[in-house]
Amino acid sequence: MKTFYIAIVLFVLMIAAIVINALYINRVCDRMYFMASEAPGTVEEGCYAEVSILEEFWLENQKYIRLSVSFIEINQISNSISSMKAFAESGDEGEFENARRILLNTIQEMRRLESLRWSSMS
Repeated sequence: MKTFYIAIVLFVLMIAAIVINALYINRVCDRMYFMASEAPGTVEEGCYAEVSILEEFWLENQKYIRLSVSFIEINQISNSISSMKAFAESGDEGEFENARRILLNTIQEMRRLESLRWSSMS
């Protein structure tokens, strides 16, 4: 009977860790999506600074996100932010917007894959 109780406690702890992880990733995705979509274009003032803030936020949080998110999404987000930063500095509006769209799509995909839905568990 003691083994059964230990198994139940471990199961509850595992479910709690999964829920906390999903909530954390969802919060980070929401914040990053907002920051990326609200960043000004390259022709506007403060574009490079806003993308730098987004990059700092990503670097602070990616060490925890790496625990459960695929390397493909993490790498794509890092590359997109780096591209946005480079295009913001050079003033290439078209490439900047393309990198932003890729980033936003990858954030949505990461959120979908880490959500608490049956479709994300397959």
